[in-house]
Order: sequence, then C-alpha cells, then structure tokens
Amino acid sequence: MDNLSSLTDRLKLLADGTRLRLLNLLGQEELTVGELSSILGVGQSTISSQLARLRESSMVLDRREGTRCFYRMPPEIFDADGRALWDLLGEELKPDALLQSDRDRMEEVVLARRSGAWVDK
Repeated sequence: MDNLSSLTDRLKLLADGTRLRLLNLLGQEELTVGELSSILGVGQSTISSQLARLRESSMVLDRREGTRCFYRMPPEIFDADGRALWDLLGEELKPDALLQSDRDRMEEVVLARRSGAWVDK
C-alpha cells in the first residue's frame, strides 16, 4: 500500500460526501461537469472545485472533446490493496439510497446525451 502520508491524503479525500458521490459515478461512466451538476443537484462551481482536488491527487482524469471536458476515475487508480479498500467501500455504500438515486439520474443523463437530447450537444 502507499506510504502513510499518501494513504492519509487519499483517505481525507474520500472522507467528503460530494467527492465520494463523484467517484462513485466516475468509476462507472465518463461525465462532464454539467452532467455531474445535474445528477448531484450541486452547482457547477462546487463540482469543478471538487474535481480539481480529485484530479490533483490523480484520482480523476480528464479528457477534452471539442468544448467539453469529460472526467473519469481510472481503473488503475489503486494498487491491489487500495483496490480492495475501494471495492469494500463500494460494497458498503451500494445500498445507500442517495448513491442509488445518483446512479439512476446518471443513467437518464447518459441516455439523454446518447440520444442527442443533452444540453452539451
């Protein structure tokens, strides 16, 4: 596992509910700030600042496509021990009603984007 300083920094990042919600979504789908804002019901400035913290720690990567910027959580983000911790955390949070609601809204947003109905299009 990472050294103590690196591990505690990651745990601090994971201790924030908004960042956990973002990672929960970005581990499943590549999304824009606007899409994340719509899904979480949080302002774009809040989403952007939280993504910046996650990006600085390499927990989130971004990719530009035209004027849009897509964010995702890379699968190789953790070593084997870190992956086991994230998987355990995911299992514990899976039944959470708020996270399930986020996942349901994410499916709607992604479907709208793919059908050409999304605002960013």
